[in-house]
Amino acid sequence: MEPHLYCMRVLLGMESNEVRMVGICGFGGIGKTTIAKATYNAFAHKFECCSFLSNVRETCEKFADGGLLQLQEALISEVTWDDGLKLGNVHRGMSMIRSRLCKKNVLVVLDDVDQLIQLERLVGGHDWFGCGSRIIITTRDERLLAAHGIRCIYRVDPLDYSMAHMLLSSIVFKDFSPPSDSEALLYNIVDYTKGLPSLIEWKSALDKLKRVFNGEIFSVLRISFDGLDDYEKDIFLDIACFFKGESISYVREILESCDLYPDVGIDVLIDKSLITIEHGKLEMHGMIQEMGREIVRRESPKEPGERSRLWSYEDGTNKVEAIMLKLAAPEEVCFSAQAFTNMKSLRFFLVRNVYHSGDPIYFPTELRWLEWPNYSLPFMPFNTGRKKLVHLDMSKSSIRKLGKGFKLFRNLRFVNFSHCTSLSEIPDVSSLSNLESLDLQGCTNLVEVHQSLGHLTKVVYLNFLNCCNLSCFPSSLNSISLENLILRGCSKLSRFPDILVQVKHLKQLELCEMAIEELPSSVANLIKLERFYLTDCKNLRNLPCSIYKLRHLERVLVDGCSQLSHFPECVWGSSDYSNFSPQSALPSIIYLNLRRCSLSELSFLKNPCCMSSLIILDFSENKFVSLPTSIRRFTKLQKLCLAHCKQLREILALPPNIIHLLAQGSESLETCPDSFHIPRRNPPESLWPIRIDFSGCHKLIGDQLFNNCSLVVGKTRIDILYPGSQIPKWFVYQSMRGLIRFPMPSKSYHNIVGLAFCAIVSPANRKEASISCEIQLFVNNQESYGCADCFSLLKSDHIWILYVPRQMIWGWNTKLQNHCSQFTVRFQASEGTLRSCGVHLVYK
Repeated sequence: MEPHLYCMRVLLGMESNEVRMVGICGFGGIGKTTIAKATYNAFAHKFECCSFLSNVRETCEKFADGGLLQLQEALISEVTWDDGLKLGNVHRGMSMIRSRLCKKNVLVVLDDVDQLIQLERLVGGHDWFGCGSRIIITTRDERLLAAHGIRCIYRVDPLDYSMAHMLLSSIVFKDFSPPSDSEALLYNIVDYTKGLPSLIEWKSALDKLKRVFNGEIFSVLRISFDGLDDYEKDIFLDIACFFKGESISYVREILESCDLYPDVGIDVLIDKSLITIEHGKLEMHGMIQEMGREIVRRESPKEPGERSRLWSYEDGTNKVEAIMLKLAAPEEVCFSAQAFTNMKSLRFFLVRNVYHSGDPIYFPTELRWLEWPNYSLPFMPFNTGRKKLVHLDMSKSSIRKLGKGFKLFRNLRFVNFSHCTSLSEIPDVSSLSNLESLDLQGCTNLVEVHQSLGHLTKVVYLNFLNCCNLSCFPSSLNSISLENLILRGCSKLSRFPDILVQVKHLKQLELCEMAIEELPSSVANLIKLERFYLTDCKNLRNLPCSIYKLRHLERVLVDGCSQLSHFPECVWGSSDYSNFSPQSALPSIIYLNLRRCSLSELSFLKNPCCMSSLIILDFSENKFVSLPTSIRRFTKLQKLCLAHCKQLREILALPPNIIHLLAQGSESLETCPDSFHIPRRNPPESLWPIRIDFSGCHKLIGDQLFNNCSLVVGKTRIDILYPGSQIPKWFVYQSMRGLIRFPMPSKSYHNIVGLAFCAIVSPANRKEASISCEIQLFVNNQESYGCADCFSLLKSDHIWILYVPRQMIWGWNTKLQNHCSQFTVRFQASEGTLRSCGVHLVYK
C-alpha cells in the first residue's frame, strides 16, 4: 500500500492551501476503494472534519429519487455532527453544503461515482469548501473526472505477477515465501485473478483453497461456507440475502431476536474473510454475496416458495424463514389474507416502501422481528394467542389503537410506533415485562399512556418527542435500567412522574416545551444525570432543592422558563439533606443557563460551597437589579452572560478569572467594579479568547473603566466594546483619520508581545444601526494581519479595543528583524462613521 499512498500524497499536495480534487480511477476490483480508505485514514487527522461516502453508485440505484438527497444529508451530518438533518430537496442540499463547508478545512471521499450529476450535487465547485480542503473521488469512468474539471488523477493498474504472488502468499501462508509444493496452485490463482487485489483477497480467505482449485467459482467459494456450523450458516445467509450494507448494531439486534448468537457468529465470518465491517456497516464482496444467494436458490430452483429466504415478491410456504422486500420506490402490493399465516418457520419480516391495499393480513405466532414502516391498515396484523415477537417497528403507520390483545406480546423488547399520527393511546402493558425500548415520537394525536408503563423495570429507552396532545402519563417510573427519557415538546403534559428507584444509567433528561409547573423532589434519584434541559417550559414556577444532590450533573439549561422567579437555595439542616454535606452540592456542574427567565434576585449564589466548578453562567434577559459580591467566589468561572438584563443597575464584583463578560443591551447598568480587571494571562484550560462587551450600556461611563486598563501579557486575543468617545490615554499613536503609520522603535523588537488597536465608531445620523469595522496591519507594505467585526444595534459612540499577540501576526519574526521596519494600520467602518483610531505596541 505504501507506493499507492506515496502517489496519493504527491497528488494531494498537502502543503498547499488551495482546494484540490483528486480522482482515483480503474476498473472494478482493482483496489480503488482500498486506496481511498488508506488515504483517508492516513490524512484524516489533518483536517477539521471528514466524511467518507461509500457506495455512491449503489445508494443512487437503491432510491427512486436517485439517492442524492440521502447522500447530501449523510455528508452534512458527518461533517457537522447534525444527525437529525432533513433537507427536503437536492437544491437546498447543494446550498447547505456550500454554506456550511465553505469555511471549513474538510476531507471528503466519494466512493464509486458513476454519474456526473453525483459530483455536481455533492461536491460542486472548489468554492464550496474552505482553504486546504481535499476531495477524493473513486470511479471506473475517467471521463466523469475530466467533465468535472478534475485534472489530478491516479490511475490504478493491476498488480504485476510478483506483487500479486506476494500478496496471496502473505494472506494464505502468512509468509512471503510459500511452500514449494504450493507454487502451481498460487500460479493458477494469480493467473485467474489477473492481478485484481479484491479477487486475490477473497480467494485467499478460503481455508481449503490451498488444496483445491477447479475453476468453478461457486464450488470454490462454497468451501468456506461448508466449514461453518449451522448457526454461522444461518447468519451468513441472512447477511448475504438481506443485510449487506446495513448497520452492524441493527443486524445484531435482528439476529439476536432469532436466537442466532450474532456476537460469536459475526466474528467467525470476519475471521474467514466472508464479511467485513466498514464504517459501522456490514460489507461483503459481491461474488461472495452472490454465492450465498445461490445457495438459497438451489434449495428449490423452480419453487421460490420452498426456499428459506425470499427477497422478491414470490409467495412462501412453511419453509420460509425470512422475508425482506426493500423497494427503491413506494409501490402498492396486495397480499392475500392468509399469505403469511402458514409460514410457521418465519423468523423475520422486513419491508420498505410496500403499501398493502387488500384485506387484513395476519402473521404467524412464531415471528420474532416485524419491521413494516408505513403500514396502511388501522389495526395490528395478528390473530389471538401468545406471540414470540421481540421487535416491532410499525413507524409512520395508520394504526389507531393497539387493542387489549397487545398485552399478549410478552416477549416484546423493542417497539417503534413513531410518527403514527392516528394512534391515540397506549393500553395496558403490564404483561410486557421484557420491554426495553418504546419510541412514540411524533405521535401527535397520542393522548394517554397507561399507568402500567411506569411499573416495567427493564425499560431503557422512552421517547415521546413532540407528542403535543399527550396529557395522561404514568405518575411514576420504576425502571432502574432507564437510560433515555425524552418528553420534549409534550406541550400539554403538566406533571413529571415520580422516580421511585435510583436510576444509575440516565445521563440526559429533556423536558423542553412542556406544561409542567414544578418537578418532584424524587428527581434526585436520577443519580447519574449529567445534562438537564428545561428550555421553554413556560409554566415552570419552581425547581426542587433536591436538585443539589445530583453529584454528576454538568449542564443545566433552564432557558425561556418565563414564570421562574427564583432558583432554589441550598438549605442545610432540613430532612431533605440528611447525610449530605455542603461540599457535595452540584460539585460537577460547569454550565448553568437561566436565560430568559424572570429571576428578580440571585440569593442562591451566596452559599460558599455550591457549584464551585462553574465555567459558564448565563443570566441574560432576567429581572434582577444587582449582581452580588458573592459572584466573586466562583473562581473557575470564565464566561458570564448578562446580556439584555434591562433592570440591572450594578455589578458589585466579578470572578477573578472571568475572560468572557457579555452585558450588551443592559441599558440601566451604571456601576462596575472600580478597577476593572483583565486576567494577566488566559487560564490554561480556557475555552475562548478574552471578550468584554458593554455595548448599549449607555449609562455606563466606559471611558473611566478602561482608560487606565492594562492589557494582558500573553498569547490570547482580546476584544473589548463599550460606550465612549475618547481613545484611552495609553494609546501612543492616535489619528482622526483611518490611517496610522509609525516605525519600529529602536532596539525593541524582542520585547514586543503584541499590538493593541482602538477604533471609535458611531451610527450614521445617530440612529440605531449595526456597524462593521475592519482593521488591517501592514509591515513594510505587506499585509500581516486582518480582522473584521460587526457590532449590532449601536445607538451612540462606541469604543472597540482589540489586542493581538505577536504569534497571530503573520511573518512577525522575518519581517521585524530589520529595525527599519514600518507599520501601517488601516481602519474602515461601514454602515457607520469612524471618528478616531489608535495603535499601541504592548511590551513585556
